[in-house]
Amino acid sequence: MSINQARMIKRQGYRKGVPDLIFYESRKGYYGLCMEIKKKGGQPSPHQRAWIADLQRRGYQALICKGLDQCIEAFEEYFNLQLSRTPDAPE
Repeated sequence: MSINQARMIKRQGYRKGVPDLIFYESRKGYYGLCMEIKKKGGQPSPHQRAWIADLQRRGYQALICKGLDQCIEAFEEYFNLQLSRTPDAPE
């Protein structure tokens, strides 16, 4: 990433460590699914680990996926669960 790209995304409100994919759909007790995607052998940064841990504490299924197969498996597993109802969710 270039310096100009970094400045632009910072102006847009980007924060270090935010997961790559966030789905705000509650399922079976979770508020949503958050996925940090790494290539096989890749390691998450300390900021990414902190975000994942915080999201888990807040009731999200948040995880680090390594490679496409893990991403697909996590997505399919999450969205094959029964849709949960939150107290203020519309019918």
